[in-house]
Amino acid sequence: IGIDRLCMLMTGKEFIQEVLLFPQMKPEAKLPQSSVKEWAALGVAEDWVYVLRKAGFNLISDLKDEKAQGLQQKLLEINKKYKLGYEKPALEDIQKWIDGANGYIAIIGSGSWATAIAKLVVQHTHHIGWYMRHDERIEAFVRLGHNPDYLTTAHFNVKEITFSSNLNDIVAQYDTLIFVTPSPYLKQHLQKLTVPLRDKLIVTAIKGIVPDENMIVSEYFHQVWQVPYDNITCIGGPSHAEEVALERLSYLTIGCTDVEKARAVAEILANDFIKTKCSTDIIGIEYAAV
Repeated sequence: IGIDRLCMLMTGKEFIQEVLLFPQMKPEAKLPQSSVKEWAALGVAEDWVYVLRKAGFNLISDLKDEKAQGLQQKLLEINKKYKLGYEKPALEDIQKWIDGANGYIAIIGSGSWATAIAKLVVQHTHHIGWYMRHDERIEAFVRLGHNPDYLTTAHFNVKEITFSSNLNDIVAQYDTLIFVTPSPYLKQHLQKLTVPLRDKLIVTAIKGIVPDENMIVSEYFHQVWQVPYDNITCIGGPSHAEEVALERLSYLTIGCTDVEKARAVAEILANDFIKTKCSTDIIGIEYAAV
């Protein structure tokens, strides 16, 4: 028996490659990768997904700290090296990829306020995930280009949206989750969830108390789902979904004990007609809205 085989038996390893001293002989670790479909939702053509992976960008989130011009140069060098002949991606398109990676956000809910917030976010990030309970509503949304039941005048580019009726899939794939459901139904939605929330940035745009718990929403996420307060952000008014959809001047207050996270959320929501104010008083903002 060879020394390598003996080492394998003594250490309880299943494959001989696991005890070999030569790294090139060992099995390569499989790196996590964003799917081609997820890249496509960000606006990346399938050909360029291969190039991005070759450049070391396996996950969409890997693009977060890149500059558009520098990323373009890396991709063109690989394109040239391997004689791929792909058409040069425009800088503005690459910037959209980076913006989308920095705002890898999902909306949880399908009502008027959820639709209004989704419109604000996707205009900035050019990609969102969106959880809706009913597949028939998703199918109608994709067909019509707008929410079939709420704010029907707010039109979307559905290519920028990854819809799902599976809450676990959405929570697993997205870093920032904006909950915009009626407070009486929050627990019902979360009963389906098996993916932990503690490492996610939770943004609640829910007004009111969680029934049976007598807690505001941030307290509920903190005490029941073990989300640190620094990872919980809330969106307060004064504003109305219809006015936001009509692009009328509106004001939002963004609260988080980590003010930098509040500012990051505010930056995604703010535009010419949405003015934002940040605060560390998340509890006060929520109680003011009850």
